[in-house]
Amino acid sequence: MKHLILLGCILFISQSCNQKQKNVQDNPVKDTKKLVLKVHIWQGYVEPWVKDFKKYILEKKNIDVDVQITHTTGLESFIDAIENKGVHLITPSIDLIQSLYRRNLIQPIYANRIKNLNQIFPQIIESEKDFAIINNKTYAIPFVFGAYALAYNQNKMMTPKSYAVLWDTKYSKRVSITGDYGVYNIYMTALYLKLPVKDLFHLNEKQLSLVQKKLTELCQNQVLSFWGDGLRDEDYGKIDVGTDWGIGISRYTKKGGKWAMTIPDEGALVWIDNWLLTKNADTKEKIDLAHDFIEYALRPENTALAGKAAECSPGNIFSSRYLTPEEIIKFHLNNPKFFKTFILNQPLSEEFEKKYNEIWLKIRGK
Repeated sequence: MKHLILLGCILFISQSCNQKQKNVQDNPVKDTKKLVLKVHIWQGYVEPWVKDFKKYILEKKNIDVDVQITHTTGLESFIDAIENKGVHLITPSIDLIQSLYRRNLIQPIYANRIKNLNQIFPQIIESEKDFAIINNKTYAIPFVFGAYALAYNQNKMMTPKSYAVLWDTKYSKRVSITGDYGVYNIYMTALYLKLPVKDLFHLNEKQLSLVQKKLTELCQNQVLSFWGDGLRDEDYGKIDVGTDWGIGISRYTKKGGKWAMTIPDEGALVWIDNWLLTKNADTKEKIDLAHDFIEYALRPENTALAGKAAECSPGNIFSSRYLTPEEIIKFHLNNPKFFKTFILNQPLSEEFEKKYNEIWLKIRGK
């Protein structure tokens, strides 16, 4: 009897193995596809969640993706990364899109494939649509946003209410502002001089003369250093106030400093950083992977991680679920006034882009 039972077990196992082998032959396991995705971003936008994306895309599509991250410093950096380094995705602010489009460096994004795009603040979508959509095609997907605003050492002063603090002789050679984004300094100075907001992107000669004179005073008498992507590590302890868009504040906080940002009474230019697909995504596989990456980036938990890492505001409405009450306040997510009053940084015409840049170079003595 035992021999019969043993024989039956052997036959059952043999049949099971044959069936499994047949199933494998009928439904062979696809080889894992290896792909490279190159992203050129502001520091902190991707690093906190990229490992989770790689795991997600491997499980979902059996793709082993090598996400290669490089960091940008602005327009010239984006252009170089596209033309010389083959990057597929970039994260410029909305004011740079027209310039990249004119150079034929970007291609449309299929917005209908980004299923969570409807979770982005509608005010953000609405405010940039005239620049993100070109010839009825979408070229930009908003991700995070923030302001070019005052940064200050809380141990040195109360929260400043005006840009006037930058010209206060008490802080002579204790000030730092951007050197690579001179147009922002022109806007900031125009706001300080109370020039009309509607004129910011096409100031007339008289207005530009006033701005140039005041901004020259600031640079010559007050500024210790000019930064590239944010307040510099080497200036920590040497400055008390300046401008920033969050990256520098994050650096100084990690060093133990008590720094903060504030939007003064004159207002501030708000930037919106977007995901753009470059001309280098030249196959269906790359385009599909890039869209999967953008959709994953827009998840509320990931926009929250990016916002915390780069000290900027997450674009997803539901990102507040992953933030502390203090972070929600800091990122203006519970402040409807912010969305009603912010001044969106807009693309300059070629004429005014050239004019503003020439003035800034003259101020810098270059």
